[in-house]
Amino acid sequence: MASDLENKIERWLEELHSSGAEPQRPAKRQKVHHRNSQLPSPQNSESSDSDLFMAPKTPTVKRKDTHDEVYDDDVTPRATKGRTSIATLQLQSKKSRKSASASQSETTTESGASAGSRRSMTVNQFPISGIGNHAMLLEVMSSTATGMPDELKTMFRDLQRIGLNKNFLPKQWEATIKARALTDPDFEDLGDFSYMSPEVEPEHSLPQPEMLPALLYMVDRIVVESARCSKYFDEPGWNNLVHSPILNAVFNQRFWPGDEHEMVEYSPVITAPVTAVHHMFPHSSAKVDYVVHIQPPPETQDAVETLYESTSEKSVNHTAFPPLRRSPISLTIETKRYGGNHAKANAQVCSWQAAQWTCLASQAGEGIKHLPFLPGIVVNGPSWTFVATTRNGDKTTIWTDAAMGSTTSSLGVLKIMGALNKLRQWTIKVYWPWYKKHVLKIGQVDTRPAQVEGDAEMDSGTAGL
Repeated sequence: MASDLENKIERWLEELHSSGAEPQRPAKRQKVHHRNSQLPSPQNSESSDSDLFMAPKTPTVKRKDTHDEVYDDDVTPRATKGRTSIATLQLQSKKSRKSASASQSETTTESGASAGSRRSMTVNQFPISGIGNHAMLLEVMSSTATGMPDELKTMFRDLQRIGLNKNFLPKQWEATIKARALTDPDFEDLGDFSYMSPEVEPEHSLPQPEMLPALLYMVDRIVVESARCSKYFDEPGWNNLVHSPILNAVFNQRFWPGDEHEMVEYSPVITAPVTAVHHMFPHSSAKVDYVVHIQPPPETQDAVETLYESTSEKSVNHTAFPPLRRSPISLTIETKRYGGNHAKANAQVCSWQAAQWTCLASQAGEGIKHLPFLPGIVVNGPSWTFVATTRNGDKTTIWTDAAMGSTTSSLGVLKIMGALNKLRQWTIKVYWPWYKKHVLKIGQVDTRPAQVEGDAEMDSGTAGL
């Protein structure tokens, strides 16, 4: 009995053991099937590498954008199977090599750009140190600024008055301008105070009234071109379509009062380099877009020729640009496209005029302290601003910025022209008399020693205020 009972118990235990082990086989097969299900399917062959690094997902889900992160931190982590882990590591290694290569390329590019940026920043950020005691500084122009020459303050206030529509239009234009105000709201702000007094309008040099319609048509076209340039054009486009017509109207055509039209001209000088002997800074010398210069009258030709022959560069200026070798420069203009780098433009004008001061100091000796400032203009798209530099020893300071006008309106263009006319008068009444006396030595004994090559650099240290 006992034996039969024991046999039944043993069979029952064997059946239990056999039935408990049987479910393990499907589980094992399911395990293999589950692993195979993780292999990439043909439908996902176009997925990016970034998709292969993420947990499996339904094919209908939109693939991540290339700007998204490679890893999805929101996906629940899963255990990695042996062969899948190797494949993943291989893909990770491949991706890492690509990323490293791209990163190195980007780093190299950025490094080059950064180096260029650093070079630009070195030039753009004031103060800028040069050879010896030479330096470039920046100050803000105002009627109460300390260290700003009285003559420059006077010019600053004159340009401010033009900005307020005061004292910049020829009196003969009044009737036509008032008629224009009936159709152009910008002209409604003009009044009797907007017209120059008769004493500054020599009768023989008044612009003819019949020329005003042509001028106003030109002004209106400049406004149209300015709007077009703001959308589509770079700096050369602005220069050709907007800036040159303005300069041409003031300096080369008789639209404004003054008998000096044939004596004062403007020229584009975008390729004119500064002569090395006058450049006192470690960075490359700056170039500018335009200059206003003097065509010396016949009675001064001999003195100009003497100065020209005495220089090793064969130029009376700080540039040996062929068209200007015998034409003294008085005004500098630097232009930028709409939204251009205004700080860089200031640095370019300051660098260019620092070389001009060094040149003039070597030519004028102690007479350099009688020149109060050199005028400049920075144009940024439609906006024109007046700047100026002064010299104290070997330090050149640029004073910024006084608004001159904007080419976004016809009245704004007329204000710019009026301001340019004011600077043209300064060239004739202030700069040219100083230049004749202290540089050309007309009317006084020339005490300058004979100059040989290299002397100009040594003489530059004599500049001082």
